[in-house]
Amino acid sequence: MIKYKNVLVRANTGGIGDFIWSTSAISLIKQFDKKVNITLITSDIFIPLIDKQLDIKNILPCSRKYNYSRNKFIKILYRLYWCIKNYFKIKKENYDLMIFLDHCHITSFFAKNIYKIKNIAGPAILPFGYNIGNNSSKFYTQILNLPLDFDRLHCMMAYQIMVRTLFPTCNLSLPVLPNTDYLKERIAQKFFRDVKKYKVALCIYGSHECKNWKIEKFKSLIEKLNNIYNLTFFILGYSKEEYENAKYIQNNLKDVDIRNLVNKTNLLELKELLNNVDLLISVDTGTMHIAATTGTKIISLHGFSLPEHTMPVSSEAKNICTYEKCSPCVTEVYRYKRKCTDIKCMNNITPDMVIEKVKEFFK
Repeated sequence: MIKYKNVLVRANTGGIGDFIWSTSAISLIKQFDKKVNITLITSDIFIPLIDKQLDIKNILPCSRKYNYSRNKFIKILYRLYWCIKNYFKIKKENYDLMIFLDHCHITSFFAKNIYKIKNIAGPAILPFGYNIGNNSSKFYTQILNLPLDFDRLHCMMAYQIMVRTLFPTCNLSLPVLPNTDYLKERIAQKFFRDVKKYKVALCIYGSHECKNWKIEKFKSLIEKLNNIYNLTFFILGYSKEEYENAKYIQNNLKDVDIRNLVNKTNLLELKELLNNVDLLISVDTGTMHIAATTGTKIISLHGFSLPEHTMPVSSEAKNICTYEKCSPCVTEVYRYKRKCTDIKCMNNITPDMVIEKVKEFFK
Protein backbone atom coordinates (compact mmCIF):
# COMPACT_ATOMS: atom_id res chain seq x y z
CA MET A 1 0.00 0.00 0.00
CA ILE A 2 1.31 3.44 -0.97
CA LYS A 3 1.43 5.86 1.96
CA TYR A 4 0.62 9.42 1.00
CA LYS A 5 1.80 12.25 3.21
CA ASN A 6 1.34 15.43 1.18
CA VAL A 7 -2.04 15.51 -0.54
CA LEU A 8 -3.71 18.10 -2.75
CA VAL A 9 -7.51 17.78 -2.76
CA ARG A 10 -9.65 19.57 -5.31
CA ALA A 11 -13.20 20.02 -4.05
CA ASN A 12 -14.02 23.09 -6.11
CA THR A 13 -17.65 22.22 -6.66
CA GLY A 14 -20.31 24.66 -7.75
CA GLY A 15 -22.77 23.96 -4.95
CA ILE A 16 -22.65 24.32 -1.18
CA GLY A 17 -24.13 20.84 -0.80
CA ASP A 18 -21.29 19.24 -2.78
CA PHE A 19 -18.71 21.03 -0.66
CA ILE A 20 -20.39 19.98 2.57
CA TRP A 21 -20.44 16.34 1.42
CA SER A 22 -16.76 16.57 0.45
CA THR A 23 -15.86 17.46 4.06
CA SER A 24 -16.95 13.94 5.05
CA ALA A 25 -14.40 12.49 2.62
CA ILE A 26 -11.62 14.79 3.86
CA SER A 27 -12.51 13.75 7.40
CA LEU A 28 -11.97 10.11 6.40
CA ILE A 29 -8.42 10.91 5.28
CA LYS A 30 -7.59 12.50 8.62
CA GLN A 31 -9.20 9.60 10.50
CA PHE A 32 -7.03 7.18 8.55
CA ASP A 33 -3.78 9.07 9.12
CA LYS A 34 -3.62 12.31 11.12
CA LYS A 35 -0.13 12.97 9.76
CA VAL A 36 -1.35 13.49 6.19
CA ASN A 37 -0.90 17.12 5.17
CA ILE A 38 -3.88 18.30 3.13
CA THR A 39 -4.03 21.32 0.86
CA LEU A 40 -7.54 22.10 -0.31
CA ILE A 41 -8.59 23.74 -3.58
CA THR A 42 -12.09 25.10 -3.19
CA SER A 43 -14.34 28.06 -3.92
CA ASP A 44 -13.68 31.24 -1.96
CA ILE A 45 -17.24 31.41 -0.61
CA PHE A 46 -16.86 28.01 1.12
CA ILE A 47 -13.82 28.95 3.21
CA PRO A 48 -15.87 29.98 6.29
CA LEU A 49 -17.36 26.46 6.32
CA ILE A 50 -13.97 24.74 6.73
CA ASP A 51 -13.77 23.44 10.27
CA LYS A 52 -10.52 23.43 12.24
CA GLN A 53 -10.87 19.75 13.10
CA LEU A 54 -10.30 18.90 9.43
CA ASP A 55 -6.77 20.20 10.03
CA ILE A 56 -6.32 21.64 6.53
CA LYS A 57 -2.71 22.76 6.11
CA ASN A 58 -3.25 25.16 3.20
CA ILE A 59 -6.19 26.50 1.20
CA LEU A 60 -5.94 27.54 -2.44
CA PRO A 61 -9.15 29.49 -3.11
CA CYS A 62 -10.88 29.88 -6.46
CA SER A 63 -13.28 32.65 -7.35
CA ARG A 64 -16.71 31.05 -7.62
CA LYS A 65 -17.90 34.05 -9.62
CA TYR A 66 -15.42 33.44 -12.44
CA ASN A 67 -14.82 29.70 -12.10
CA TYR A 68 -18.52 29.07 -12.72
CA SER A 69 -19.25 32.03 -14.95
CA ARG A 70 -22.05 31.53 -17.47
CA ASN A 71 -19.71 33.04 -20.03
CA LYS A 72 -17.72 30.02 -21.24
CA PHE A 73 -14.78 32.15 -22.42
CA ILE A 74 -14.46 33.87 -19.03
CA LYS A 75 -14.68 30.52 -17.24
CA ILE A 76 -11.91 28.94 -19.36
CA LEU A 77 -9.72 32.03 -19.14
CA TYR A 78 -10.07 32.18 -15.36
CA ARG A 79 -9.22 28.50 -14.92
CA LEU A 80 -6.08 28.95 -17.02
CA TYR A 81 -5.16 32.06 -15.02
CA TRP A 82 -5.68 30.20 -11.73
CA CYS A 83 -3.47 27.29 -12.77
CA ILE A 84 -0.67 29.62 -13.87
CA LYS A 85 -1.01 31.88 -10.82
CA ASN A 86 -0.68 28.96 -8.40
CA TYR A 87 2.15 27.20 -10.27
CA PHE A 88 4.91 27.99 -7.75
CA LYS A 89 2.70 27.36 -4.70
CA ILE A 90 1.84 23.89 -5.96
CA LYS A 91 5.30 22.97 -7.26
CA LYS A 92 7.12 23.87 -4.04
CA GLU A 93 4.94 21.56 -1.92
CA ASN A 94 5.97 18.46 -3.91
CA TYR A 95 2.61 16.70 -3.53
CA ASP A 96 2.71 12.92 -3.72
CA LEU A 97 -1.03 12.71 -4.49
CA MET A 98 -3.74 14.90 -5.99
CA ILE A 99 -7.38 13.88 -5.57
CA PHE A 100 -10.13 15.28 -7.77
CA LEU A 101 -13.42 15.03 -5.88
CA ASP A 102 -14.84 17.02 -8.80
CA HIS A 103 -13.66 17.26 -12.40
CA CYS A 104 -11.83 19.96 -14.35
CA HIS A 105 -10.11 19.34 -17.67
CA ILE A 106 -7.71 22.30 -17.44
CA THR A 107 -6.60 21.62 -13.86
CA SER A 108 -6.16 17.91 -14.62
CA PHE A 109 -3.96 18.77 -17.61
CA PHE A 110 -1.80 21.08 -15.49
CA ALA A 111 -1.55 18.52 -12.68
CA LYS A 112 -0.07 15.92 -15.00
CA ASN A 113 1.93 17.91 -17.53
CA ILE A 114 2.91 21.15 -15.78
CA TYR A 115 2.89 20.49 -12.04
CA LYS A 116 4.21 16.94 -12.66
CA ILE A 117 2.33 15.44 -9.71
CA LYS A 118 3.25 11.76 -9.64
CA ASN A 119 -0.09 10.34 -8.48
CA ILE A 120 -3.36 11.86 -9.70
CA ALA A 121 -6.69 10.25 -8.84
CA GLY A 122 -10.21 11.15 -9.86
CA PRO A 123 -13.62 9.74 -10.78
CA ALA A 124 -14.17 7.63 -13.87
CA ILE A 125 -17.61 9.11 -14.48
CA LEU A 126 -19.26 12.50 -14.13
CA PRO A 127 -21.42 13.20 -11.07
CA PHE A 128 -24.77 12.91 -12.83
CA GLY A 129 -26.55 10.53 -15.17
CA TYR A 130 -25.86 6.95 -16.11
CA ASN A 131 -22.26 6.00 -16.93
CA ILE A 132 -21.20 9.35 -18.43
CA GLY A 133 -17.44 9.19 -18.89
CA ASN A 134 -15.16 11.82 -17.38
CA ASN A 135 -12.90 13.11 -20.17
CA SER A 136 -10.46 14.46 -17.59
CA SER A 137 -9.69 10.90 -16.47
CA LYS A 138 -7.11 10.54 -19.26
CA PHE A 139 -4.84 12.72 -17.12
CA TYR A 140 -5.25 10.57 -13.99
CA THR A 141 -2.76 7.93 -12.96
CA GLN A 142 -5.49 6.17 -10.97
CA ILE A 143 -9.11 6.17 -12.07
CA LEU A 144 -11.54 5.79 -9.19
CA ASN A 145 -14.51 3.64 -10.17
CA LEU A 146 -18.02 4.46 -9.01
CA PRO A 147 -21.39 2.73 -9.55
CA LEU A 148 -22.56 3.45 -13.09
CA ASP A 149 -25.93 4.89 -12.13
CA PHE A 150 -24.70 7.94 -10.28
CA ASP A 151 -28.22 9.39 -10.07
CA ARG A 152 -29.10 6.77 -7.45
CA LEU A 153 -25.92 7.01 -5.42
CA HIS A 154 -25.71 9.74 -2.82
CA CYS A 155 -22.99 12.26 -3.65
CA MET A 156 -21.52 12.04 -0.14
CA MET A 157 -21.03 8.30 -0.54
CA ALA A 158 -19.40 8.82 -3.94
CA TYR A 159 -16.77 11.08 -2.37
CA GLN A 160 -16.15 8.58 0.40
CA ILE A 161 -15.86 5.66 -2.03
CA MET A 162 -13.11 7.57 -3.86
CA VAL A 163 -11.21 8.31 -0.66
CA ARG A 164 -11.50 4.74 0.63
CA THR A 165 -9.96 3.49 -2.63
CA LEU A 166 -6.84 5.51 -1.84
CA PHE A 167 -6.85 5.25 1.95
CA PRO A 168 -8.13 1.76 2.85
CA THR A 169 -10.38 2.55 5.78
CA CYS A 170 -13.70 0.95 6.60
CA ASN A 171 -14.91 4.06 8.41
CA LEU A 172 -17.83 6.22 7.42
CA SER A 173 -18.01 9.90 8.19
CA LEU A 174 -20.63 12.63 8.31
CA PRO A 175 -20.00 16.15 6.97
CA VAL A 176 -18.03 18.43 9.26
CA LEU A 177 -18.85 22.13 9.67
CA PRO A 178 -17.69 24.66 12.28
CA ASN A 179 -19.49 24.91 15.61
CA THR A 180 -21.61 28.08 15.73
CA ASP A 181 -22.88 28.01 19.32
CA TYR A 182 -21.13 31.33 19.95
CA LEU A 183 -23.59 32.97 17.54
CA LYS A 184 -26.72 31.75 19.33
CA GLU A 185 -27.39 34.89 21.35
CA ARG A 186 -26.70 37.18 18.41
CA ILE A 187 -29.11 35.26 16.18
CA ALA A 188 -31.78 35.20 18.88
CA GLN A 189 -31.54 38.95 19.43
CA LYS A 190 -31.44 39.75 15.74
CA PHE A 191 -34.11 37.42 14.34
CA PHE A 192 -36.10 35.61 17.04
CA ARG A 193 -37.79 38.41 18.94
CA ASP A 194 -41.54 38.06 19.47
CA VAL A 195 -41.77 34.73 17.66
CA LYS A 196 -44.72 32.36 17.90
CA LYS A 197 -44.78 28.76 19.15
CA TYR A 198 -43.03 27.22 16.14
CA LYS A 199 -40.30 28.74 13.99
CA VAL A 200 -40.42 27.46 10.40
CA ALA A 201 -37.71 28.35 7.86
CA LEU A 202 -38.38 28.21 4.13
CA CYS A 203 -35.97 28.02 1.21
CA ILE A 204 -38.13 28.69 -1.83
CA TYR A 205 -35.69 29.04 -4.72
CA GLY A 206 -33.10 26.62 -6.12
CA SER A 207 -29.94 27.03 -8.16
CA HIS A 208 -31.73 25.76 -11.28
CA GLU A 209 -35.27 26.43 -12.46
CA CYS A 210 -35.98 22.69 -12.58
CA LYS A 211 -35.53 22.53 -8.81
CA ASN A 212 -38.12 25.19 -8.08
CA TRP A 213 -41.60 24.76 -6.67
CA LYS A 214 -44.15 27.30 -7.88
CA ILE A 215 -44.32 30.37 -5.69
CA GLU A 216 -48.10 30.09 -5.53
CA LYS A 217 -47.72 26.64 -3.97
CA PHE A 218 -45.40 28.01 -1.31
CA LYS A 219 -47.92 30.79 -0.68
CA SER A 220 -50.73 28.24 -0.33
CA LEU A 221 -48.60 26.07 1.96
CA ILE A 222 -47.81 28.97 4.29
CA GLU A 223 -51.45 30.01 4.42
CA LYS A 224 -52.66 26.50 5.23
CA LEU A 225 -49.96 25.86 7.84
CA ASN A 226 -50.72 29.16 9.50
CA ASN A 227 -54.36 28.08 9.88
CA ILE A 228 -53.30 24.87 11.64
CA TYR A 229 -50.34 25.94 13.79
CA ASN A 230 -49.08 29.00 15.65
CA LEU A 231 -46.11 29.83 13.39
CA THR A 232 -43.46 32.39 12.55
CA PHE A 233 -42.00 31.89 9.05
CA PHE A 234 -38.47 32.82 8.00
CA ILE A 235 -37.71 32.95 4.27
CA LEU A 236 -34.01 32.35 3.59
CA GLY A 237 -31.72 32.81 0.61
CA TYR A 238 -29.14 34.97 -1.11
CA SER A 239 -30.39 35.82 -4.61
CA LYS A 240 -32.43 38.69 -5.99
CA GLU A 241 -35.11 36.21 -7.11
CA GLU A 242 -35.43 34.82 -3.59
CA TYR A 243 -35.80 38.31 -2.16
CA GLU A 244 -38.53 39.24 -4.66
CA ASN A 245 -40.39 35.98 -4.07
CA ALA A 246 -40.26 36.49 -0.31
CA LYS A 247 -41.51 40.04 -0.72
CA TYR A 248 -44.37 38.81 -2.93
CA ILE A 249 -45.45 36.27 -0.31
CA GLN A 250 -45.28 38.85 2.46
CA ASN A 251 -47.39 41.32 0.49
CA ASN A 252 -50.05 38.70 -0.23
CA LEU A 253 -50.19 37.20 3.27
CA LYS A 254 -50.08 40.28 5.46
CA ASP A 255 -51.83 38.59 8.38
CA VAL A 256 -49.14 35.92 8.61
CA ASP A 257 -45.90 36.42 10.58
CA ILE A 258 -43.42 36.14 7.69
CA ARG A 259 -39.88 37.48 7.99
CA ASN A 260 -37.77 38.04 4.90
CA LEU A 261 -34.18 37.12 5.82
CA VAL A 262 -32.83 36.91 2.28
CA ASN A 263 -29.24 38.27 2.28
CA LYS A 264 -29.39 38.99 6.02
CA THR A 265 -27.03 36.25 7.20
CA ASN A 266 -23.61 34.94 6.26
CA LEU A 267 -23.16 31.16 6.00
CA LEU A 268 -22.20 30.60 9.64
CA GLU A 269 -25.06 32.77 10.88
CA LEU A 270 -27.36 30.80 8.60
CA LYS A 271 -26.14 27.56 10.17
CA GLU A 272 -26.86 28.83 13.68
CA LEU A 273 -30.25 30.18 12.65
CA LEU A 274 -31.15 26.77 11.22
CA ASN A 275 -29.91 25.16 14.41
CA ASN A 276 -32.59 27.09 16.32
CA VAL A 277 -35.68 26.78 14.13
CA ASP A 278 -38.18 23.97 14.55
CA LEU A 279 -38.42 23.03 10.88
CA LEU A 280 -36.96 23.82 7.46
CA ILE A 281 -39.03 23.28 4.30
CA SER A 282 -36.80 23.54 1.26
CA VAL A 283 -36.33 22.80 -2.40
CA ASP A 284 -33.02 21.11 -3.26
CA THR A 285 -30.53 23.75 -2.08
CA GLY A 286 -27.32 24.17 -0.12
CA THR A 287 -29.37 25.58 2.76
CA MET A 288 -30.95 22.21 3.50
CA HIS A 289 -27.51 20.57 3.55
CA ILE A 290 -26.28 23.11 6.09
CA ALA A 291 -29.42 22.36 8.11
CA ALA A 292 -28.64 18.63 7.93
CA THR A 293 -25.50 19.21 10.01
CA THR A 294 -27.50 20.80 12.85
CA GLY A 295 -30.16 18.20 13.67
CA THR A 296 -32.95 20.51 12.53
CA LYS A 297 -36.10 18.85 11.20
CA ILE A 298 -36.18 19.11 7.39
CA ILE A 299 -38.73 18.53 4.65
CA SER A 300 -37.02 18.54 1.24
CA LEU A 301 -38.66 18.60 -2.20
CA HIS A 302 -37.01 16.61 -5.02
CA GLY A 303 -37.52 15.73 -8.67
CA PHE A 304 -34.81 17.18 -10.92
CA SER A 305 -32.44 14.95 -8.98
CA LEU A 306 -33.69 12.07 -6.85
CA PRO A 307 -33.54 12.13 -3.05
CA GLU A 308 -31.32 9.04 -3.23
CA HIS A 309 -28.73 11.32 -4.87
CA THR A 310 -29.06 14.64 -3.06
CA MET A 311 -31.21 14.27 0.05
CA PRO A 312 -30.12 15.90 3.32
CA VAL A 313 -27.85 13.57 5.29
CA SER A 314 -29.89 13.61 8.47
CA SER A 315 -32.13 11.26 10.44
CA GLU A 316 -34.40 14.28 10.96
CA ALA A 317 -35.12 14.74 7.24
CA LYS A 318 -38.26 13.70 5.37
CA ASN A 319 -38.10 13.78 1.57
CA ILE A 320 -40.91 14.29 -0.92
CA CYS A 321 -40.55 13.05 -4.51
CA THR A 322 -43.25 11.93 -6.97
CA TYR A 323 -40.78 9.84 -9.02
CA GLU A 324 -42.01 10.86 -12.44
CA LYS A 325 -41.01 8.74 -15.44
CA CYS A 326 -38.83 11.58 -16.70
CA SER A 327 -37.01 11.97 -13.38
CA PRO A 328 -34.18 12.46 -12.84
CA CYS A 329 -33.32 14.77 -15.74
CA VAL A 330 -29.96 16.08 -14.54
CA THR A 331 -28.19 14.46 -17.50
CA GLU A 332 -30.44 16.04 -20.10
CA VAL A 333 -30.27 19.48 -18.50
CA TYR A 334 -26.57 19.69 -17.67
CA ARG A 335 -24.93 17.56 -20.35
CA TYR A 336 -27.28 17.99 -23.29
CA LYS A 337 -28.52 21.50 -22.34
CA ARG A 338 -32.14 20.54 -22.79
CA LYS A 339 -34.82 22.77 -21.35
CA CYS A 340 -37.73 21.23 -19.45
CA THR A 341 -41.02 22.80 -20.53
CA ASP A 342 -43.17 20.90 -18.03
CA ILE A 343 -41.53 20.39 -14.66
CA LYS A 344 -43.89 17.61 -13.57
CA CYS A 345 -41.58 16.36 -10.84
CA MET A 346 -42.02 19.59 -8.87
CA ASN A 347 -45.43 20.68 -10.12
CA ASN A 348 -47.02 17.40 -9.01
CA ILE A 349 -45.94 17.96 -5.41
CA THR A 350 -48.88 19.54 -3.61
CA PRO A 351 -49.03 21.70 -0.46
CA ASP A 352 -51.11 18.95 1.18
CA MET A 353 -48.28 16.45 0.67
CA VAL A 354 -45.96 18.79 2.56
CA ILE A 355 -48.53 19.40 5.30
CA GLU A 356 -48.79 15.64 5.91
CA LYS A 357 -45.04 15.56 6.54
CA VAL A 358 -45.27 18.61 8.82
CA LYS A 359 -47.93 16.81 10.88
CA GLU A 360 -45.48 13.94 11.44
CA PHE A 361 -43.09 16.41 13.05
CA PHE A 362 -45.61 18.63 14.89
CA LYS A 363 -47.75 15.97 16.56
